[in-house]
Amino acid sequence: AMIFDDEFVSNKARLNEFCELMLDSGIDIKWRCLARVTSIDERTTSLMKRAGCVEIAVGIENANQTILRSIAKGIKLETAKKAIKIIKKNEIRVKELFIVGLPGETPESIREIDAVVKETKPDDVDFTILSVFPGSEIYNNPAKFDIMFNPKCYSAYKGRPGEYGHLCKISTSQMSFEDLI
Repeated sequence: AMIFDDEFVSNKARLNEFCELMLDSGIDIKWRCLARVTSIDERTTSLMKRAGCVEIAVGIENANQTILRSIAKGIKLETAKKAIKIIKKNEIRVKELFIVGLPGETPESIREIDAVVKETKPDDVDFTILSVFPGSEIYNNPAKFDIMFNPKCYSAYKGRPGEYGHLCKISTSQMSFEDLI
């Protein structure tokens, strides 16, 4: 089962209640979830493992601290690395989530993502291209964020390698859409 709730691990009282119910019921369900790296700690992760959690997906988004600040991610890369170590120590699979094409994206920041993935060795990794949502700060001020896109075009950036022709093109001053792909 997959729990699609970005705040599932952040709400410790609800998470603890869920895990205790899973343990008390004796139901053997394997489950996965999303988590902010700031919500990961040893005690919680150990409880999640005992309650059947087999994978945690963490949204790191980018490996460049300046880019993380520009999108107000509210994390430090070291916090992400520490969380990944805790998850792995508890023998839970780690899936790292990244977004390319964020404000300030450069070939160097892409190499930084690659270096983090090589260092942290996740069990799985997911890359997506930035989707700019109408009404967001980036949508309303693209020049301020060094992002270029067609505001009349919207598409989700999920796809398979080589199947990107239908996507809205986004770019930064240093990276074309093709470079991001």
